Amino acid sequence: MLVDPQGLQAHDKYVIHGTTTNSVFPQDWIIGVDGTVRYVSTAYEPAHMIAVLEEELAKMPPPPPGGTAGRSR
Repeated sequence: MLVDPQGLQAHDKYVIHGTTTNSVFPQDWIIGVDGTVRYVSTAYEPAHMIAVLEEELAKMPPPPPGGTAGRSR
């Protein structure tokens, strides 16, 4: 458990600035294929999330010949 005796100092370090609401939870994060944060929000925005996911999926390399990507052997 995080203890913040000074009041909201920890909150200020972890708050998501520039989001559509000021709530801390829930949080939606999308990390891009290059490891950078591509989307963060505290509001449910499925159309925006889908658009970001589709952009990131388009950056993925094609599966190797034989089609074994994503399957366990």
